[in-house]
Amino acid sequence: MIKGVRKDVGCYSCHMPAVDRPLIPGWPVRPGRSHLWRGGHSPEMVSSALDITFRRSGPDQFQVTLLNKGAGHRLPTGAPMRYLLVSFRSYDAAGKLLRQKNYRLRRNVIWRPFVIDLPDGRMEPYKIRKFQFEPDPSRAQRVEARVGYHLMPEKERREIRADRSVPIEYELFRQELPVKMAVRPIFQNNPR
Repeated sequence: MIKGVRKDVGCYSCHMPAVDRPLIPGWPVRPGRSHLWRGGHSPEMVSSALDITFRRSGPDQFQVTLLNKGAGHRLPTGAPMRYLLVSFRSYDAAGKLLRQKNYRLRRNVIWRPFVIDLPDGRMEPYKIRKFQFEPDPSRAQRVEARVGYHLMPEKERREIRADRSVPIEYELFRQELPVKMAVRPIFQNNPR
């Protein structure tokens, strides 16, 4: 049992939402559960499990904070190839990309010659993770932060010949902040 997870709440409480419907067409409506088993393929489901904030953490530093607030398990879960990608990008005044930094949160596994689980990089339930970025303050005008959910890497899609019309990633969060803070005078001359 994972520390901090309620024992009286099962997986079905999140993944199989309550619905009222007849069990058989023509019968009375009764409470039941949807059998969709919502999870990583549902952006709404993943978004409801994460709290994401982006802020300035110092004069020339930016920070994305993730909180796994809604999943009673590590995020992402399911197939080991899934991952969360936290990306920072800085741009100059003309919109040219100057610097980029990515953090990948995933289960780390060696598959061959036998399965070995390496240290787990996923979000633990009810835990906070912080990611830092420092743009070049002399050139950068703005910093963009993104958080995306990836069902599989492109390489995996090619290997298993997955349908290219089905998205394998989606964006959960995107926000921009200016690099230069607006400067307000502390004291103003008071003409007499």
